[in-house]
Amino acid sequence: MNGLRAAVGSAATLANALTVAQGNSANQAITVEGSPVLMTNYYPSSASGGIDAAVRFDAAAFSTAAPAMTFRVTAAPTPASCAFLYTAALSTTQPASVATATTTGC
Repeated sequence: MNGLRAAVGSAATLANALTVAQGNSANQAITVEGSPVLMTNYYPSSASGGIDAAVRFDAAAFSTAAPAMTFRVTAAPTPASCAFLYTAALSTTQPASVATATTTGC
């Protein structure tokens, strides 16, 4: 769980660096390793095709769900309680956030 959380944070930071380096507008999609990534305020979006496209994860072990972009352990006894939330940047002056993981259902 913590490894995926770190990967999501790193993917958000790298996508931000790429979009800034390319001189893109705040909501302009980018391409990461051949995959389009939707952006919101210079960071990956929390919609499908945003952060989930920017980060690489084992789809058999982890899945995503609402609200926003919740990453969770698929085989956990209580997947909703073995998860963390990614929230896209709310403005162009603050970064996206990756919440602390809830592990009570792991």
